[in-house]
Amino acid sequence: MKIIGHRGAAGLALENTIESIKEGVSAKADYIEIDVRETHDKKLVLSHDENLKRTYGVDLKIKDHRLQDLRIPCPKLPTLESALKACRTEGIIIELKEYIDPKLIFDEIQKYPDLDIRIASFNHHLIREIKKRKPNLFCYVLEHHSPFEIINHAKAMKADGIGLNYSMINPLTYLLARRAKLHIYVYTLNKPWIARGLKWLYKDIYICTDYPNTLKDLRN
Repeated sequence: MKIIGHRGAAGLALENTIESIKEGVSAKADYIEIDVRETHDKKLVLSHDENLKRTYGVDLKIKDHRLQDLRIPCPKLPTLESALKACRTEGIIIELKEYIDPKLIFDEIQKYPDLDIRIASFNHHLIREIKKRKPNLFCYVLEHHSPFEIINHAKAMKADGIGLNYSMINPLTYLLARRAKLHIYVYTLNKPWIARGLKWLYKDIYICTDYPNTLKDLRN
């Protein structure tokens, strides 16, 4: 089992910031997970929401503004490039929150050949397109509701793994995914006692958490 720091370490610092990533690294997370969106001038920045109001208190839609304009009220808004530079773990999982031209993604990640970079998205069309262009790039298909259906979708698009809400994992889903040679990670799990139970049942899944510091003893 490996531990993934959710949005860096969202329980320890403001999510999707360099500070959060550093907290995740300090907590010895194996992987750091971040959310990525595209600005109006095609720059890639870290944000879960399409609007910056919840995290930064400013009512600005990322897609409608240039990076330099967003940085005026939100100076801590990181780019994907700065996040990759800050990541000093085994790897990083980039969750694409919207359709982004794969070339923009490839141009950034190719600068870091020594980092285990994995892509994740609920946008199945985007994952399918990425796998067609870069078959060797590790990709997760994410799903909120249907763990069995997503296994078939992942196989069809030649994805490498699936990401599920931790409440959706069960022995049959696990066995079917492993039979299909799909890697599994579950999100967002902040209760150590549940994490220990999942480790006992499913020894090789990864757990995504806001508090990697509380789960580090579960790492293999």
